[in-house]
Amino acid sequence: MSKPLQSLIQKLAESLEDKPDSWFNNPTGWLYKPNFKRESQEKASVLEHANNNTTPFSWKRLITGSPYKKRWFRLDMSIGILYYFKSEVDAESLGDIDLSIITDIQYSQVFDAPEFSLDLISADRHYTVAAESHSQMVRWAYAFTLVVNAKTNAKSKQNNIQKSLPPPVSVPNEKWLRYDYTYEEPGPLYLNVMGTCSRSGAVLKNWISVISFEPEPSGRPGRSERGGVISVGDYVVGVNDIDITQVTFNDAMDKIIGASWPKTLHFLRDNEKTRITNRKEGWLHIYYPALNRKRRRYVEIRNENINFRKPGPGG
Repeated sequence: MSKPLQSLIQKLAESLEDKPDSWFNNPTGWLYKPNFKRESQEKASVLEHANNNTTPFSWKRLITGSPYKKRWFRLDMSIGILYYFKSEVDAESLGDIDLSIITDIQYSQVFDAPEFSLDLISADRHYTVAAESHSQMVRWAYAFTLVVNAKTNAKSKQNNIQKSLPPPVSVPNEKWLRYDYTYEEPGPLYLNVMGTCSRSGAVLKNWISVISFEPEPSGRPGRSERGGVISVGDYVVGVNDIDITQVTFNDAMDKIIGASWPKTLHFLRDNEKTRITNRKEGWLHIYYPALNRKRRRYVEIRNENINFRKPGPGG
């Protein structure tokens, strides 16, 4: 982040210590944005323009008549997603920016950026937003910085946790591997689980099994999958040092949902099971010709065997 902008943010942060502002709990307001997918927003294009532009950078563009559209922005501080809407009363957003991909925040260097513009910089793109005043720009810059710094710290903590975990192949002579996974920030886990029941509905065991990973609304992998630690087939056996293997599926889910943040899930992995390479499982809709209809079944393919299971009570 450029030093002048950082100085303004630091000055604002110091003033908020004496006079807190509730706006930063749920930042909202009008900002201007271009088409984020256009070529001039690509990092390579921005760098090329900066290298070819020998004149000092100055704010000289006007928003009126430019390709920048006025949109209502809302920053969800809890999950670090910046949403934008056509109007402040719209319920469905036009799009969003996941601030977990943002590595830096600077004054905009995009060639046609209006006055009071910021670039949210990812690995390959600049997301430019323009405020209507200098003070608004600094306030938004500080809000973005709070989220980006929080996510960076959370990633660092999670990496330290992952480094402390033994890899799945480190205990080949033991059947079970126990490990923990911590979610630092509130929000969806993007993890699909199920209980295990017999055809009569009797509980076979109270462990909750991971059956798949849920993608984010944008289509990118959810944070459980991105972590690279949890595997399909692992069992969730506790949360925040609370055992959930002796309760029903619904009670276990209540304990997981109600657990405080940071939320640590405790897992068991069946090493013998994971060594079976030709194994796939998940929910599918199976067509039954005799019934002339489809039924939702949990399908497990293990080597040459295919097993179907109906959804059971509590799982």
